[in-house]
Amino acid sequence: MHVEIYKLQNDGSQRMIASCRLAGEAAECSGEEPFVTNLMVEGIRAHADGVPLFPAEGRRFLEELKYFFTSGYMNASDVLSDE
Repeated sequence: MHVEIYKLQNDGSQRMIASCRLAGEAAECSGEEPFVTNLMVEGIRAHADGVPLFPAEGRRFLEELKYFFTSGYMNASDVLSDE
C-alpha cells in the first residue's frame, strides 16, 4: 500500500512530488528533497485529534496523509494498493 502526494504546477497540472509506501510496520517516503526530509522530521498532524504522526507509525501515517494535504496547492491520494 502507498500514498502519492501531488503539488499544483503553474500551468494547472499536478506533479507527484513524493510517495510513501508501507514497508513492514513503518512507512518509507521518497521523492523531492527537502519535502521528504520534512515529512520524516516534522511529521504530520492527525485530522481528528491533532496528534503528531510520523512514518514510523506506518499504516495510520499513510491513512492520515490525505487529510493533512487537502489544499488546492498540495494534495495526497487515498491509500492505494500495490497490486
